Amino acid sequence: MKNYVVKATAVFDDYEGLEIKPENPKIRRNLNDVFKVTKERYEYLQQLKLVILVGIDKIPAPTKKATKKKS
Repeated sequence: MKNYVVKATAVFDDYEGLEIKPENPKIRRNLNDVFKVTKERYEYLQQLKLVILVGIDKIPAPTKKATKKKS
């Protein structure tokens, strides 16, 4: 799973990937705001020229901790 870290290049209302309806909460993104989105949301916002990619934040898979047995 990856989060795309983006920076807003314009002011816009962000519906966090939800369908645009009055009952859905919206967030006002301001110029130069940095936030995380899914790949699909990034591609949509990038097509509208509302964001630029800053980086990709990879969420590491859980790892098993090695345990040492005492003898």
